[in-house]
Amino acid sequence: MPHSDLRRRLLIAIGAAALPLAAHALDTEEPEDEMVWVHSTECVKGLFLFECPEAEALEQELRPGGMCPRTVGPGPGMLVDGECCYEVSDALCGALGCGCAHGRPMLREVRPLLAGIARTHWIDSTLPAPVLVGLSAPERLRLARFWASVGSHEHSSIAAFHRAALELLAHGAPERLLAATQRASLDEARHARHAFTLASHFAGATIGPAALPLGAAIELAADLPALAARVVTEGCIEETMSLLAAERMLAECRDPAVHRVLVALVRDERRHVELAWKTVRWAIQAGGQVVADAVAIAFAEARAPIPNDPEPLSPRLAAWGAVSDERLCAAAARGLAAVIRPVGERLVA
Repeated sequence: MPHSDLRRRLLIAIGAAALPLAAHALDTEEPEDEMVWVHSTECVKGLFLFECPEAEALEQELRPGGMCPRTVGPGPGMLVDGECCYEVSDALCGALGCGCAHGRPMLREVRPLLAGIARTHWIDSTLPAPVLVGLSAPERLRLARFWASVGSHEHSSIAAFHRAALELLAHGAPERLLAATQRASLDEARHARHAFTLASHFAGATIGPAALPLGAAIELAADLPALAARVVTEGCIEETMSLLAAERMLAECRDPAVHRVLVALVRDERRHVELAWKTVRWAIQAGGQVVADAVAIAFAEARAPIPNDPEPLSPRLAAWGAVSDERLCAAAARGLAAVIRPVGERLVA
């Protein structure tokens, strides 16, 4: 969606359509969960005529750099058409590409609160499988990690919308906002399920989220200014940037199954973004200048996400929706300057 179109939609959402349009992400600490391992066969090309060496002799070729552990089966490999093939096991550890978050994850001290990866069944059997022909085992594993990361962020977004619903209840928000927020949490559950379904296809193993480390209690906004500031941060800023990143993923996607997932995700996220801006507009109308001041501060503190991916993506994997963190963050940063800040200024004017 062009930035001018998104500005127009957001101005409508905050009731400022008659106003003229403007002319124009950190390391995360992750919970310790039992590792989920994906097993595959990896082959090394070379002048192997009669037998393969021990795996340790090809350690550099079989242990590429990356943030997740890998183990290689002991002993000599199997000679296949001049290549030596070994059994390898890779861990699906953590969530990669967190500089530009997906969805509206619950934030704790400005960082997404994410679950680990586990062998849980978050699968939608009605989704078609992505095309795997032509993908190497390392490429499939990287796609599995990417979509598991998307799933982890969308899974955390369920909690963010449930907390938002409680805060709306606590501050007497109208039913239309509360109902839309509840529906959004169900959307995020579906997004997580779809992302983990794709990740499972790429991994060749059933994977999903572990328990979300919420702790003993969830801190709610103490007053209306705090509620509005949180919605600005999580919804008007972070989720709007996430939407722009998802639109970048959709534009480059060529796989039919992944395209189907991204079309639904972008459609829902547009509605969620508009809901965030409507919620902040209501809070300002209900609370007056003190809320407007808190909102203005939250917008002033907005920062473009910083790419944070220790295992960069190959450009060709964008055909399966996996766009590099650097490019997603760039799309989000452009949106912050061209969409979020101008509309935020109109909101508090």
